[in-house]
Amino acid sequence: MSRRMIVGCLVVLTSSLVGCTGTGLKNADTPTGPMVTLGPESATTAPELSPKEASVVNATAGAAFDQAGKVEEAIAQYEKARKLDPEGQKAVCRRLAVLFDKKGEFVQATTEYELALQLTPNDPDLLNDLGYSYYSRGEWAKAEEHFAKATKLAPTNKRAWTNRGLALTMLGRRDEGLQCFKKVVSEAEARANLAFLLAAQGQTDAAKTEYRQALSLAPELYQARAALDALENPQRGATPANEVAKPGAKKEVRVPSIQELEERLKFESEYTKPITIDPTRR
Repeated sequence: MSRRMIVGCLVVLTSSLVGCTGTGLKNADTPTGPMVTLGPESATTAPELSPKEASVVNATAGAAFDQAGKVEEAIAQYEKARKLDPEGQKAVCRRLAVLFDKKGEFVQATTEYELALQLTPNDPDLLNDLGYSYYSRGEWAKAEEHFAKATKLAPTNKRAWTNRGLALTMLGRRDEGLQCFKKVVSEAEARANLAFLLAAQGQTDAAKTEYRQALSLAPELYQARAALDALENPQRGATPANEVAKPGAKKEVRVPSIQELEERLKFESEYTKPITIDPTRR
């Protein structure tokens, strides 16, 4: 068996370890490979791998854990891959940035985003991810700045336009936020989405106005009608989870998540397909 074939076997073995907590990954962490079965009655120890070859094993394991949602394990494998081959594994900073975001470790995330931007400074998806990171921290001005760059580079990127609309609305720039939402959905749906955000922030009267305008344009928007009815008649009971803030409640600013609005977009429109989530990006 050639060295290339042995390395290939190691990669296959590593990718099959998702969900396991045994010692398989411990072997993948070092230049010495695990036992590889060559036939039904024989086994041999794989030869020692070079640092570059071992880094491929670790990066592959990291990607498998990443896809499975195992954040800690993915980070560990990506970092080991980069340590073994700093030049060849430069690109793992991109996934490390997102994973640190998921853990709420924003200092580390920023460091990784800066490394990623050095590699691809004009990547709209990377800029969108960085904007998402700032949005998650409540830094809406910085978030909007990066979403704006993403939409300039990729004018048809629906996710970036949606995210920019969120950030602008949180900044109080309501009309600009509405224009961003209209890049993704109809004006009626855009106004319903704006109303949703305003209600979540406790701006009940403004939310009612936007819901009424949405319904004047598209009476069939059932969710907008239900939300407006809940705002106007709070005594009838609670509305669907996270749909609106109760009138009269303490007006604290709540930060609607980007996923929350994306879920809303799926329900609100019969004409717009749900945004497909690429497992390698948010």
